[in-house]
Amino acid sequence: MPALAGLLLVLCASASAREVLPLRFTGAAEPQPERPFLIAIFGDSQGEGLAAGMRHLLESDKTYRVLNRTKPGTALSQPLDYDWPAAVSKFAAGETADVAIMMFGGNDTLPTRISDGKPIPYRSDEWVAAYEQHEKDMVSALTGAGIHVIWCGDPIASQARYSDDMAWLNDRFQEGLPKENAEYLSLWTVVADESGSYTAYGQAHDGVTRRLRGIDGIHFTAEGYEVVADKVFAAIETWRSSRVASASP
Repeated sequence: MPALAGLLLVLCASASAREVLPLRFTGAAEPQPERPFLIAIFGDSQGEGLAAGMRHLLESDKTYRVLNRTKPGTALSQPLDYDWPAAVSKFAAGETADVAIMMFGGNDTLPTRISDGKPIPYRSDEWVAAYEQHEKDMVSALTGAGIHVIWCGDPIASQARYSDDMAWLNDRFQEGLPKENAEYLSLWTVVADESGSYTAYGQAHDGVTRRLRGIDGIHFTAEGYEVVADKVFAAIETWRSSRVASASP
């Protein structure tokens, strides 16, 4: 009888243990949520404003994520102050994105140095060669990592001389831009009057006429950067649609 009681205790303990053991899942692995579409933005203070506008535009859509990699006050023409090709190469090697938005130019109208030697005059052939090489190095690093590049041109400004400099730089951007996996997006008249001339006011993203350009006639207001972001986002979606179409049988 004691032996039988002991056996019953062992059986009960075993059954109790089986009841608390976790169930083993033998089916297919639970699908993981897809990561958001990553938009990396590089540039100076104009790029910083664009990044803020893009974040506001997409703040309610969790399928997108904006990576702000801008640095106000910097310039492609001043690599000794801030080495943009090196910074972009580091990003491409250690981080990831689906598309990279580039916006430079506002601080670039200065002589450049590619070493501690003699300054190279702005707009000289040597200056252009060095400047376009910086652009090519950045784009190559990004496209080599499978990141599509959209290079934004600079918009018209209130001052004629500054606008002339931006128009000249826009030509350099287009001429130096590698054609493979990269595109140029003109923002010259993203905010302009009917004749294509500078204006400080225009239709905001909500459809209401507001001040869209900053007091300096160069930068945009917060509402203005949303308008810029809207155009850049449209270019992103056009590229995504074309990629899907080309992948279809």
